[in-house]
Amino acid sequence: MKLDIQCEQLSDARWTELLPLIQQYEVVRLDDCGLTEVRCKDIGSALQANASLTELSLRTNELGDGGVLLVLQGLQSPTCKIQKLRWGQCWLEEAEPERPSWARSLPGRQPLAPVLSHLGARQPLLSSSLRRGETRPDRLEYCSLTAASCEPLAAVLRATRDLKELVVSNNDIGEAGVQALCRGLAESACQLETLKLENCGLTAANCKDLCGIVASQASLKDLDLGSNRLGDAGLAELCPGLLSPSSQLRTLW
Repeated sequence: MKLDIQCEQLSDARWTELLPLIQQYEVVRLDDCGLTEVRCKDIGSALQANASLTELSLRTNELGDGGVLLVLQGLQSPTCKIQKLRWGQCWLEEAEPERPSWARSLPGRQPLAPVLSHLGARQPLLSSSLRRGETRPDRLEYCSLTAASCEPLAAVLRATRDLKELVVSNNDIGEAGVQALCRGLAESACQLETLKLENCGLTAANCKDLCGIVASQASLKDLDLGSNRLGDAGLAELCPGLLSPSSQLRTLW
């Protein structure tokens, strides 16, 4: 079942009406609904109570650091089965780019990878080219991620088993950032099916690591490396992975 509400400022009465549904449905979308930190406590509780919930979208709500932290606490519940989480343009407070204030407050447990969608952000994400409104999940795209963001993201990749799609396109993570992500994926138990690294500053040097991912991740079906300067040398490094008997890759951009 799906709850899809957009561009509606939710009153207290309306929120009380919706809360039981949030605790039952498999897909919940509350985009641009005027949600703030106050609502996030209920959302965190719903994440713990609703083992059926696999997709949650909170885009374009002023959650703030405190609100995001409350959602993260719900995501860390052993019963939480979230696979897709979207919260672009959620107006976090300023924080150190390598570790936002809400991340510093996290206990040492194992959150899901998508919770790091704003690592590196120091201001509201106002880009009009954000594609988080599309039906396909673009979780980390245009989130001001840098190479420094990728080490903690890689650590979370190692911990999660539920992630099916990782989209980091249009972030300037560079060669070092991609190397960190590849290390995390290589040591992860998740069955990743889609990996998008378009316009991320990849170089030919990254292709050896990506070759290993393509060869070892039999679940990987789609790989997007567009708008990166890989060159002939990079493609040559990637080819052995594509030719590996264990590779099930269907789409390479």
